[in-house]
Amino acid sequence: MKKNLIFTLLLLSLSSLFSEDNLFYISDESIYRTSLNEAQYNESKYYTEGTAFTQGLEIYSNTENVYIYFNGKKSLASNISYNSLPSGTYSLQIKKSGYKSIYLLVDIIDGKRTIINVTLAREYGFLRVNVDEPNSVIYLNNIKFDNNNPIPTGSYSLKVKSFGYEEFKTNILIIDNYTKIIDVNLEKAPFKLTSIKTNKDYFNPNAYEGFSSINFYISVNGPGNGNLIIYNVDNEIIHTRSLNFTNWTTKVNFNGGDVNNLLDGFYTVKVETEDQEVSTNFNVDSTLINRNIGIYNGFSGLLNCPTAEINSKPILYNSIGLGYNVGSSTLSLPIFLSITKSDSLQFHGGLEIDLNTVNSESDVNLSLGLLYSYKLSSSRIGLNLNYNFESNQSDEVYNYGNSLIINTPITLNRDSIYFSITPEYHYNFNGFDSVNLSGGVHFDNQKSRSGISVKVNNILDRIDYNYGIEHTILLKNSQSYLGLSLLSDDDFNISFLLSLSNLY
Repeated sequence: MKKNLIFTLLLLSLSSLFSEDNLFYISDESIYRTSLNEAQYNESKYYTEGTAFTQGLEIYSNTENVYIYFNGKKSLASNISYNSLPSGTYSLQIKKSGYKSIYLLVDIIDGKRTIINVTLAREYGFLRVNVDEPNSVIYLNNIKFDNNNPIPTGSYSLKVKSFGYEEFKTNILIIDNYTKIIDVNLEKAPFKLTSIKTNKDYFNPNAYEGFSSINFYISVNGPGNGNLIIYNVDNEIIHTRSLNFTNWTTKVNFNGGDVNNLLDGFYTVKVETEDQEVSTNFNVDSTLINRNIGIYNGFSGLLNCPTAEINSKPILYNSIGLGYNVGSSTLSLPIFLSITKSDSLQFHGGLEIDLNTVNSESDVNLSLGLLYSYKLSSSRIGLNLNYNFESNQSDEVYNYGNSLIINTPITLNRDSIYFSITPEYHYNFNGFDSVNLSGGVHFDNQKSRSGISVKVNNILDRIDYNYGIEHTILLKNSQSYLGLSLLSDDDFNISFLLSLSNLY
C-alpha cells in the first residue's frame, strides 16, 4: 500500500485536535486483544530484537500510571509484560482515577503470547452555569465553555465574564454522571480604563498602504466614553479623536497621512476619561521602509538567488504558497517564516511539502537558518548559514538527507534597483557536495517587487541551471503581499507559485 507523508501529517494534525490534552474530550472505551505464535509475534510491532519468545501476556494502555491487577497482583504502569505463564484463564482489572475501570478474563493459550490494548474511557459529568447577563462568557481552566459539553471528572477553576460587570471566580468539582448547577449573579463594575498598546513601535507616514499607519488598542472593562490625544515631541497636540467603548478592546487606526508634516521623532498617545488616563509612545521615522523580502528554500531574497537585504526594524514575516510543476505534475505547499532581530540579523525557516499527483510520491523539506548582513554605503554583504533536511517517500521506499549550506550574498542598491550575486557551498552529509553561484536583479519600492534570478549548480562539475521570474504587489490597506512566480530549469520543467505574504 502506498503511504503518503502528507496524509500522515494531516492525520497527526487531526489526531492532536482530539488528544487528551483537549479539556472536553471524552474518549470511548475500547479493548483489542489477539494471541500470536512465535513466528507471528516476531514479525509484529511488539517484538523487541534480542528478546526470547515466551508464552505470556502483554498489556498496553492509552494512559500513563494505571493500576493493573493481574490475578489479584497489583502493578502501577502503562505497559506491562508477564512472561512464562501457564496456560489457563486469568482475571485482569485496569483502573485509574477519573477513568472507568475495565474488568476482563484473559485466556493464555499454549505456545502463544496474548496482546491486549485498552483505551480507558474518562468518567465525566456535566456543568450548568446560569448567569443573569445574556452576553456573559464562561471559562473553565481559562478555556471557553459551553453548557452542553460533558466534562471529565476532576477539579476546575470557573470564571464568568461580562462586559461592564465584575468578574466571577470559583473552584468546582465535577463528579461522574452528575450535573453541577451554579447560579451566578454578576454585579455592575465601575468603569476602568485598563491599558493602551500599539501594533508597532515605529512607522513611516509616507509609506504605502498599511505601512503608513499605526493601530492603538485600548482595553476597558465596561461601556464608557473618552478621548484619544496624540502629542508630538514638543508636547503639542497634533490629533484628537472621541471614543465610545462598547467592547473589551477598541481598535483605533491612525494614518500618518491624515496629519500634515508629521515630523520624525518621539510621540505620545493618551486616552483620557473624566478621572482616568493611560498612555504609550511610538516613533515616526520617514526613512523606514519595510519590504517584502521573500523566503525561499530557507534563504531570503529572490527565488534562485539569496540576497543580503534585511529590514531595518524588528519585524515578523510569514508566507504561504501553492505551487504546481507542469512537467512532473507535482503540487507544492511552501510555508516560510522569518524574524528580523535587528538591521543586521535575521532568523528564517521553512517547510515545503510536495505531492506528485500521478504516483503519490511525496517530498518534505525543512530548512532553518540565519542571515548576518553588514551595510557598506549602498551595498550589503551577508553571511547565510542554513541547515536543510529533506525526505522522500514512494512505494514503501523512504529516503532522507541532511545538508549544510553556506553562502555569502553581495547586494548593490541603486535607488529601488538591487543587483545581487551569491557564491554558495552546499555540504551534503550523505556525501555529495556542490559549489553553486547565483545572481539576480530586482526592483522594490515597497509597493511592488519584481525580479529575475538564475542559479548555476555544480559549477565545478556537471553544470545545470535554475531560472526564476517573480512579481509581488502590496494589497490595499494592509501589510500583505500577493505574489506570482515562474520557475524553470535547463530542461524547461516549468513551475508556477502563488503566494500570500504578511509583515508584522
